[in-house]
Amino acid sequence: MIRAAIFDVDGTLVDTKEAVFLLMNETLLHFGLAAITFEEYSPLFGLGAYGMSEGVLRISAGQAHGLEVEEFVAEMSRRYLIEPLKNTRHFSGVPQLLHSLRDKGIVLAALSNKPEEINRKIIQGMFPAEIFAHSMGHRPGFALKPDPGMLRLLCGRLGVLPESCLLIGDTPIDMQTAKNAGAMAVGVLWSGGYDAAALRAAGADYIAATPEEILTLF
Repeated sequence: MIRAAIFDVDGTLVDTKEAVFLLMNETLLHFGLAAITFEEYSPLFGLGAYGMSEGVLRISAGQAHGLEVEEFVAEMSRRYLIEPLKNTRHFSGVPQLLHSLRDKGIVLAALSNKPEEINRKIIQGMFPAEIFAHSMGHRPGFALKPDPGMLRLLCGRLGVLPESCLLIGDTPIDMQTAKNAGAMAVGVLWSGGYDAAALRAAGADYIAATPEEILTLF
């Protein structure tokens, strides 16, 4: 029996693709590096701050940029914290989905590879306080998804076993995280980042093209 639904944030609950793209280029320019195009950036979205930053730096300046990824991510995070909701919006149908699941007695949570403070501000700014029982971003001492550590901790805080949870996300990393933790994986298509074949190959148990299709699992 499914008792909890845990949602990835970027690309699943909220559309932050443009926001992160603009932030990446703003940070590149801060360090005197060349901006990249949206087409160059798009395949990197969803890899987490460090994965995206490594790719962006390679595209912008090649291997010899002389800038530590950690320094780039720290500056980008500092800028993100100033206006974390800028250029960010809900995906159509997501707020209605969350309320419908709550009405069915499903416990809801959010899990992101974004730094904890940024993730908390986005969740608090975009959703009513009562929607999510817990939300969690990346924090010191935990590896990023697809490592299952954060998901297992979140399940513990919800008081449910991973096998009674759905992890709902838009990337292969989310599918792998669910499998690594022993949870069921739901791949969503509404962000347009990955197709059903890629999500199934990464372990998706179910595919949903729209938020409304999630309700059929309950």
